[in-house]
Amino acid sequence: MSVGSDGAFSFSKLEDGNYTVTASFIGYTSGTQSVNIADGKAQTVDFTLTPVAQSIDEVVVIGYGTARKKT
Repeated sequence: MSVGSDGAFSFSKLEDGNYTVTASFIGYTSGTQSVNIADGKAQTVDFTLTPVAQSIDEVVVIGYGTARKKT
């Protein structure tokens, strides 16, 4: 398999048959499609991945240091 910087991908030397292709990218939902390869003919499969909305409700900062027992 080869993947380009624009997200285009290709497989080579696949035998005829049914395949399931899953595309995923960090921060996006995964997409899955079935592909049927017959007579070695090229197939085009397009995926549209949807961004996943994530938010951080709270940030915790931890510091390390020294303190006196009184404090």
